[in-house]
Amino acid sequence: MPRTVRQCIVEALENLGKSQLRRFKEDLSEVQYRPGFSAIPRGRLEGADALDLGRLLVGTYRDDYAAELTLQVLEALPEREVADSLRRSLFVPDERQATGTGPRGSTAHPVDLYHYEIVQRFHSADCVLDRLLSSGTLTAEQYDLARAQPTRTEKNRALLRIVGDKGREAKEQLWRNMESEDAMFTQSLTGQ
Repeated sequence: MPRTVRQCIVEALENLGKSQLRRFKEDLSEVQYRPGFSAIPRGRLEGADALDLGRLLVGTYRDDYAAELTLQVLEALPEREVADSLRRSLFVPDERQATGTGPRGSTAHPVDLYHYEIVQRFHSADCVLDRLLSSGTLTAEQYDLARAQPTRTEKNRALLRIVGDKGREAKEQLWRNMESEDAMFTQSLTGQ
């Protein structure tokens, strides 16, 4: 029987030392949250162990966003090995291909799950923006807004925010365009 997202998150957090878990909780309360979400109150985080924290994350943010946030904070610590292990346990390639779904049967899209990596490491945003504009996925104003960002990471962040507001089909178009422009990057994320 496959493990739930909460179980995968708890297992990852149990692999952190005491000081890393404390830092995880600190960093979790300081990340920039998606619109409509806010930080778990510090008082609820203070005494939480890995099991409590897993329950709080999934209970507050639901499976998809809890997984994304956990990965984002682990990467920022940096706890890349723990993050990679969590990513592998969340995405079982055969299961994902068979069902078309993300973490443990949820509907997480790779654009959401790999948000942090895309913001930090994707280098072909201009080409993808051009493709999305020409396909009508982006308006000229949205295109100009993303292109006007001063740094690559800010441009990626704006692109993800704009596309995220447009729904799953726009995310799918973004992902296909990312695969076309930089297949090595997308393959490095998905392990395919």
